[in-house]
Amino acid sequence: DGSVTIGSSQDNLDVKCRGGNITITLSDIRDVVLIESFGGPVKLYLSDEVCRKCMLSVNCTEKVDVIDEVKQLVNRNDNATSAIYVTAYAPVFVGKAKEWGQSI
Repeated sequence: DGSVTIGSSQDNLDVKCRGGNITITLSDIRDVVLIESFGGPVKLYLSDEVCRKCMLSVNCTEKVDVIDEVKQLVNRNDNATSAIYVTAYAPVFVGKAKEWGQSI
């Protein structure tokens, strides 16, 4: 029962949180990132590089808000080499990240 904040990561992640907030900024991605939230909201910020090479899958029981710029970059990606899977029983927000790890 706590919050998870990862300022900037290039590593593969497997994050599970029960009740706390999850805030993650991904500057790069190699393979797969798994995020599971059982009650706390998820905020995910993706760099251009991540958007260009990942598939994004969000399964959520609450509101999902993915900004248009992220949708356009991910949807253009026909040759995804990595994947981000989010499963949440809470609201999910996916936005754009600056290169140094903060949201725009």
